[in-house]
Amino acid sequence: MREEAVCDFEPVVLEQRMRDYYDKTISNMDLFKKWPAFAMKKKRYQTTRVRDHLLSTTEYIPERLIEFLFRPFDPRWLYWEPMHKLLNEARQKLIPCFLTDKKYKFHRIKGQFSIVASQTP
Repeated sequence: MREEAVCDFEPVVLEQRMRDYYDKTISNMDLFKKWPAFAMKKKRYQTTRVRDHLLSTTEYIPERLIEFLFRPFDPRWLYWEPMHKLLNEARQKLIPCFLTDKKYKFHRIKGQFSIVASQTP
């Protein structure tokens, strides 16, 4: 997971980072210089290819910025991009559980909780 890039303790910081990420006027080089976590190469993650694809198919959507419990007693903020590998895997199967419209905006269901367990130790 690219938690260094798409997660933060402060929603304002994460919002600015994601607005910069989706800003077509900012080059990849300038973005990676300002926010190095987006440039971290991981298995099956091509930094510029993912960003170029997202810039051509979507935009920053504030409703995708959500608070979640990262670990017990460790609340954080996350920007979930469900259509491409910005956040580890796209996890499109989860879209009906959390999103309401064609622009893939989140809605909150009162009383809904989720538990996600890693398959690897």
